[in-house]
Formats: sequence, structure tokens, C-alpha cells
Amino acid sequence: MPLLQNEVICITGASRGVGECLAHCLAEQGAKKLILVAEEEQGLKTASGAPEGLGWGTADKAKSAGAKDVETHTCDLADPKAVQALADKLAGMGVTCLINNAGVFVGGGNDPLEGAWFHVNAMAPMRLIRALAPKMADKASREAGARLHIASAGHGTIICVGDVESFHTGPKHGAYAASKYALRGFCKSSYEVGGRGHNLALLRFPQLGPGNVGGTAMAQETGKQAGQGAIAPEDVAEAVLLPFRCSANCVPEEASGSRRRESYRGLSTTADQRSAVLDAAAALAELGSGSTTTDTSLLSATWKLLWTTEKETLWILKNAGLFGTAAGDVFQVIDVEGGLLQNVITFPPEGAFIVDSGISTAGPQRTEFQFSAATLKLPAGRKLPLPPFGKGWFDTIYVDDRIRVAQDSRGDTLVRGMNSTGEAEWLAREALSALPAQLTSLPLAAAIFIISIGCLWLRSGADDFSRLPGPAGSWLLGCLKQVNQPQVHRFFQSNTQKYGAGGLWGFRLGHERVVVVCSSETVQAVVSRGNDLPKAFVVYDSVQELFSPVGERSMFNTHDNEEWRVVRKGTAPAFSLDNIRKAFPRLLEATSAVCDVLAARCAAGGGECEAEVSEAAMRITLDLIGTTGYGYDFKAREYGPCELLEVIPPLLAEFTLRGTNPARRLLHRLLPFLPDARGYNWRVKVCHKWWDVLLKSVRAIDLAAADAAGDTSLRACLAKLPLSDRQLLPQLAMYLIAGFETTAHSIAWSLYEVADNPHVQDKLERELAAAGLLGPQARPLEFADLAALTYLNAVLKEALRLHPVASVGSVRRADRWVELNGHRLAPGTILWVPFIGILTSQHNWARAEDFWPERWEHAVGPAGQPSPAGPPKTYLPFSDGPRDCIGQNLALMEARAALALLVGRFRLSVAPHMGDREAVRDAEVMKLTLQCKSGMWLRLERRA
Repeated sequence: MPLLQNEVICITGASRGVGECLAHCLAEQGAKKLILVAEEEQGLKTASGAPEGLGWGTADKAKSAGAKDVETHTCDLADPKAVQALADKLAGMGVTCLINNAGVFVGGGNDPLEGAWFHVNAMAPMRLIRALAPKMADKASREAGARLHIASAGHGTIICVGDVESFHTGPKHGAYAASKYALRGFCKSSYEVGGRGHNLALLRFPQLGPGNVGGTAMAQETGKQAGQGAIAPEDVAEAVLLPFRCSANCVPEEASGSRRRESYRGLSTTADQRSAVLDAAAALAELGSGSTTTDTSLLSATWKLLWTTEKETLWILKNAGLFGTAAGDVFQVIDVEGGLLQNVITFPPEGAFIVDSGISTAGPQRTEFQFSAATLKLPAGRKLPLPPFGKGWFDTIYVDDRIRVAQDSRGDTLVRGMNSTGEAEWLAREALSALPAQLTSLPLAAAIFIISIGCLWLRSGADDFSRLPGPAGSWLLGCLKQVNQPQVHRFFQSNTQKYGAGGLWGFRLGHERVVVVCSSETVQAVVSRGNDLPKAFVVYDSVQELFSPVGERSMFNTHDNEEWRVVRKGTAPAFSLDNIRKAFPRLLEATSAVCDVLAARCAAGGGECEAEVSEAAMRITLDLIGTTGYGYDFKAREYGPCELLEVIPPLLAEFTLRGTNPARRLLHRLLPFLPDARGYNWRVKVCHKWWDVLLKSVRAIDLAAADAAGDTSLRACLAKLPLSDRQLLPQLAMYLIAGFETTAHSIAWSLYEVADNPHVQDKLERELAAAGLLGPQARPLEFADLAALTYLNAVLKEALRLHPVASVGSVRRADRWVELNGHRLAPGTILWVPFIGILTSQHNWARAEDFWPERWEHAVGPAGQPSPAGPPKTYLPFSDGPRDCIGQNLALMEARAALALLVGRFRLSVAPHMGDREAVRDAEVMKLTLQCKSGMWLRLERRA
């Protein structure tokens, strides 16, 4: 039976963010009816920024998730009369659950005592509760005799999505916190006291204090994103479902703070999924046989349950509601030296079932245990001792240093993850980030293992790969663990410094042999038009699901050279100098609009503010590629909600890891209930929806009129391609992502280097001032200025060298025997050209790791002698050869203009919380492009 089949649920603030996610999740759980409320209709029926009919709103998304009955209503919650009118309307609609989700965050140092925000945060929810709670309670009371579980039957849940600030607040948020305290107190009073003859105790009044939720104003102010100090909207949705999963006697009164618990842990696993996971565990045990896994440095820790076949544990997790509670986290605490083991099932907020055991090591992988005590911890500090019951053993195999698989004497399999810093939470993405590529079914894993070792043995003496220097890695996986992590670019950079003097070094990636190409001669041999080596599609195919819902490939990852040539040749005219010049006015408009928003923030902050400049740059570049490439205006420059800016960055981070570890995709498919898998699938669907929007816009062009006008814009070029809609869709997606995300991070890194090097900023200011482009009286920037600003161009060029956004570079596969620097390499060898290794190598550049724009003025080469700025073919921020970046001239125009306009209007410094250069370096991650994991935060001061 669907969990919510009897529930008529009203959600306020439903047009975006948490409210939108709530509607989707509650629809998935079978809600009888959803009533969605927001201030404006846009967002409810049409996605923000999308014209009518071209974008899904919350209502459409809920229907696509299974909702059969959805109503939308608009209401200004700051207007008491409008709220009362809404309450009167809802009172006659049989609402069984009210979710007060709408809210306004007041931050940024602004702490007013008056404003509409207090009405939205406190007064409107109170009015709705006063109007609806008595009717819910009366209906529940009438049916109490007929129903054992009143709330489960559906008459009486009021959920207020508040804020962690209603429990404890911080500086400059006093008035905002007061609004949250007020609502929290009102709810507690309503539940505990009841009122006006109505038995409100029959209702549930759970309150959520989720703190920083990714994408909200508070998260933006604190610089936190989902998974990086903030939680995701899906986490809040999971908490909202908790009251419905509990029995009628269990009232989860307050929940605050953290990421959603993973409540499935094996409960929702199908037979096929269970079989696949067990096969994978068996394969892992087979491949890890002989290793030692029981020493204290590995096994002693607090571990949290991810997945199990243990029937007793699963029964408790599933049936805790029978005892008026709900199961929480499941832990295992192991102390090898002390000979102690403790298994704990928690029942928040105070309960727990604890089993103590003595343990001893019985082999390299086996640990024996003897139960010594069992305790049921009850509320109010009470404890119920239970008799201990048995003994046994378990074998341990590690996926990595944070994930382990145990198989015990009863034949059960358990997957556990180590807790971070002892906190009572486990991040499922930790498991996904390190699973080795051999984690598949046992027969397949055994076959891959045998074939891989055989291939390595047969090829070991066939060419010169074994003569190359490089990191050894593990005997089975090679350097998979080092490469399959967010700072993969550092692996290439450090090893190029260490092994790159001869222009080549090598390593293994599982059974694949990889040769890293890092000198001018070898780079030319790999990327030149004459060789035209194919891409290594094992790396590039990771993005295929994003680009197309039906498996079509884009120019970026196609296996068909002819298809690549058709798309490349057909769209090349879009990037002509004439079209770049035509795009310049739109670029000025978008950049000026973003600068105006930032200037307004500065004005509100006394002349300065902190801003995440990667986001600012993405808002500029997204609007430019949208209008020039697709005839579609996202209006991102206005700083309204923008779905693509929310979903694309985490997707690109996932694809970076999938590129070297195909097992991540497998695990997402096997365990789709994991938070990462659910988030991934939702984000991909959002992107596919927007690709359809852009496709409609491109297909709407009048080709006859475009031909008559000589229109060679990207929109016209795409529309003219001899491709079906399903073939054209991935090309649109590829150009959109490449057209805004990469350029934006190049701009952000350039601004960072200006901010972090005051002498560079001073010199750049002098150049802008001499050109009349500095300060509030500056003249308008002109296209001709971009080439004339020589020092600005040197700054940009140096930033692209030191922080190439495509740091991991280009990856090819030898389809024939190849000779590089006197080394013969066999067909099938992967040839990797990591741009960051080449661009920052001491073997190629003088002062290789310094930010030194003057090198481009003085043309100082690798040995510090007058020469070109570097050897031929070692300055490759946009790659080289026939498959270089087709839009590089457009990207350079955008970066030059944005740099000139932003520095012209603001004095820059690095935000204090970013730390020093070493801290910023440590925060670098590859999300398909090089960026800071929590954004690039700078302090902006308006120029007087």
C-alpha cells in the first residue's frame, strides 16, 4: 500500500528548492492529492525562466512522479488577508497534512526588525495552523474509534520546515532566528496545550530545523553546498516522511541539522539486486584472498551499516514502528587491541539496542566473537538488560580504507562505512567514490581478472612500456585509487614533475596501460592532424547518460569519425570572428547586469561584499550561450533560481569519477536507493528536460529566413545539421555545457589570481585607467579594447596556464603501433595528455608553479632564457590539433571582457575563509573542470 495514499497534502513555498523536492518525493510515495502554494504561478506551472509551454514546473514534475491530483494556488504569504483567504479555501478541501515550507532568509549582515519576512516565516504558518488544525483534529477525533492508527489513516499532520537557527543562532541573524523561534514555540504550544475545545493532541506537529540546505540563500551566504557542509533538499524530504513511517504513538516532535539517514539498508533490495550485490561481494573476497584485514589500524573504528542480509537486523529496521518508535542508525564499534566489539541499533532520540562482545583475531581476515551482554536502552535513562546469546566469526575484505564488506559464520553479508570524525552519519558517496572496477558479478570478475593478468603478461615484453618511469601502484589495480578521486589533476601534476623529464611516463589503470605524454615533441605526435588517434572512449563515455536519454553520442564522445566531422564542420562557422563580434553586445549586457547585482550587494554591505565569482561567471556565460547558441534566454544574470546551475556541477563531478571507475555506474544501478544514486538520477532527468526545451527553440528557427540573412549563429548551424532530433539533442547538450561551464571557471581563476596578487592588480588597474576603463566614470568597453589590453591578456594567459580548467586534458588510444621519443608502444595503449602536467612542468617552464604574467611580456622560456614563452606545443589550455576546442576564441573574448569589467568596477581580495594559496590549492577539485569545491569566494569593494 502506498505510504501516503490517504493523504491530502498542502505545501507552501512549492515553486522551487525544498518545496519542489517535497512535491516530487511525496508524489512518489503515492499522495492522494497535492495542493501546491507559491507567491507566483511561475515555477508552479512553468520552470523559472522558461516561457509558457517550454519548461516543467513543480506541478508537472509531481505528476511525472506519479501524482494523480495536483492543484496550484498563488498566495502572498506576507499579506494577512491573502493568507486568511487561502486558509478559508483550504479548510474546505479535506487537507490531512499541512507542510509550512515557505520562508525568507535575512542575512548578509542585514538584521532588520521589521519587514515582510516575519509575516512569511512566522505569522502566515501560524494563521494556517489556526485555521486547519481544528478541522483536522475534529475529523481525527470522529474516526478515532474506527481507526487504530489515526495519523496513518490520514487526518492530522502539521509539519513546519523551520531552521536550525530556531535551536541555536549565530551573529547578525537575531531577527531572522526570532521568527523561527516564534513558529517553533507556537507549534509546541499547539500540540501540548490543545485549544478551543479541539483535541489537538490527536495531531502531529513535527518541526524540522534543517540548517543549511544546498541552493538556499543561507547556503549561498555561508558558501556551503549539498554534501559540503549543507544538506540536499532530498534530505529534508526524507525527514518529512518520518512521521508517516512511525506508528500513531510515536510523535517525532523535532528534528534538526544533518543529512538524511539511509533507511533502506537492504529493506528495498529486489532479488536481482540482492544477487548482484552478493556476487560482487564474493568477487571482491576472491580477489582479496590472502591479504591481511584484521590489524588494528584497519579494523578498529566506528562503522555504520550500509547494507545487510542479516534477517534480525532487517526485521528490527522494518518493524520498529510496531513498538511506537522508528529505527535510526546502525553502528558497529570495533577495538581490536582491547578485544571489544559493540553492535548498536539506535531509536532516536534516546533509545538503542546494544550488544557487547569480546573479539579475537583468528586469521589474516577472520575475527571471532563471543556475545557478553545485551542492553535495551529506554527513554529517561532507563535500561533493560537482556541475556547474551551466542558466538561466531566474520571475515573482512576492504573496498578501500573507509568501506568494508564482512561475511559471517551464518552466511550473512554486511557492507559498512567508516564514520567521519566519529559523527553519527555515513555518506553513501564515500562508497561510490572508491569501489574498484572489478566489483561486478563473480564469474565476470574472475574472467576479467584472468584475462587482464594474461594480457599484461603477454604484452609486458612486446613493447617499451615497461621501460618507462612512473608510479608503481598496486599489483592488481595499478593507480586506480590515486586517479579515481576529485584531485586527480594533482596525480598528473606531481608525477609529471617527478618522471616527466624524458617527455613520457607510464602507469597502469587496472589492466589498462597508460602512457602520459608531457613534452612538446610527444604532444605533437599524439594530437596532430597527421596522426589523428581516436579518443579513449572508456574515459569519455561516462557523460553519455547526461547528453542523451536514448544513448546517442555527441561530438565530444562519438565513436564515429564521420559523425564528428559532420558536426564539427557544420558548426564551425558559428565561431567565426564576425559571429564573436556580434555576440559582444550581449556579453556586455549580461556582465553589466551581474556587476549591478554585485554592486547592490556592496552598497547593502557598506561598500563591500563577498561573492562567489564562479557562480557570477556562470550566470554570464550561461546567458550568452543561451541567447547566441539557442535563441533562449535563461535570465541567469538576474540571479533568480536556475536549475541548470544547481544540477550540472554535481553531475560533472560524478562523471569525472566515472571516467576512471566504471563500477560507480554499476553500483548506482544496483543500489538506486542510495542518496547519491537518487540525486544523480534526478539531476540527469532535469537536464534532459532542459535539452528538450533547447531543442524546441532550435527547431523553431526559420531556416529560409536564416539563409537569406546569412545567419551562421550556432542556433542556425545546429538547425541545419543533417541529424534527427534524437541525434541533435546530445550536440545541444555538449555545446551548452562546454560553452558556459569551462569559460566561467577560467574567469574565476583569473579573478582569483588578480585578487591574490596585489602587485598584479595594481598594474592591471593602471592599464585599465590609462584606457579609461576604471571606476564609476569609465567609458563603455569596446570590442577593440580586448586586443589592446596587453597586460590583461598576459594575466589571463598566465591564469589559463596555471589553472587549466580542462586539467586532465585529452585522452587517446593507440589504434596501431606508435613510436614516441624512441619508445615503441603497442596498439591499445592509452595515451594521456594532461594539460596541467604540461603547463606547470618544471621541464617545460621557468618558474613553472608561480603566477608570473610578465613571462608573456618578456617571452621567457623554460630555462629562463629569452625564447618563446614555452616550448612549441606546451601551451595547450584549449588542446591542439583537429580536435582542439572549437569555441576557444569565443571563450577568450568572454574571459577578457569579464575580467576587464569586473576589475574595472571592483577592487578584489580573497575572502578570508578561503585561506591562503595552499588552502585554495587543497580545495581544488576536478568536476570535469578545475574548480574550488566550495566555490571561489572573493571580497569585492566598489570603486569610488
